Amino acid sequence: MIVVIANGSREAAYVIDSFRQDRRNKIIVINSNPTTAEYLMKHQHVSVLVGNPSRMYALEEAGIYDADLFISLSEKDTDNYVACLLAKKVFNVRKCICVVKNPANVEIYKKLGIDSVICSTYLLTQNIKTESLEGSLIRSMNFDSDKIVMVEATLLSKYRIVNKSLMEIGFPPYANIAYIMRDKEFIIPKGNVVLKPKDTLVIACAKQDEKELTKFLTQRASPKDLEKNIQSQIAKTINNKNNGFSEEKTKAVETAPTAPKKKTPAAKK
Repeated sequence: MIVVIANGSREAAYVIDSFRQDRRNKIIVINSNPTTAEYLMKHQHVSVLVGNPSRMYALEEAGIYDADLFISLSEKDTDNYVACLLAKKVFNVRKCICVVKNPANVEIYKKLGIDSVICSTYLLTQNIKTESLEGSLIRSMNFDSDKIVMVEATLLSKYRIVNKSLMEIGFPPYANIAYIMRDKEFIIPKGNVVLKPKDTLVIACAKQDEKELTKFLTQRASPKDLEKNIQSQIAKTINNKNNGFSEEKTKAVETAPTAPKKKTPAAKK
């Protein structure tokens, strides 16, 4: 994979380290700051072209034609946008990513054709919003396409779908369960699997269906269902205790010392 890293200082060094782990990657570094360029060459052991990534001549000199990934890390949002736009429209780069400081630019730049726009403030806000949902029990991860999300949901005992099999609950057709995590073990989501409280479901769905899926997952059980679940738990507990008592009783009988047999007195002659 051909990866182009434009501008940035410590961020650029981190990105270089990340992509350099795969030796198949070819890394092209462009930096407008001569001091930073020298630092990257010395400490990251890569060739760096000194030039402005938002200028077409610098990108052409770097030879970024048909690169797989272009990452722009400039200080100014507009410089990052221009660099990505040139890379995509002129040099046919497959995917462009840029960082921005202004959260308002995230959606704007995406609409203007940038594949992925990253803003620390924007991500922080999104995480806070996600953490507030159902006490941090429903989380989602967006893919760059903004069409698919992975939803991670931890089930509570009050939810309608708990203590029912996947076959019973009629899981919505617009979502697919990738796997179920229970007590640090992975469970394949087959129809006969019964969902338990504290199970974590990892589900893929379209971005447009995320709210509907969250509503389905967190729908509360009716009083009748809750009573049924409680009775089921009580019956299970009693059954386990009875089984344990029976086993202990059997074991006690098996291990109990047997009384010595009385000797029959010999008949007198």
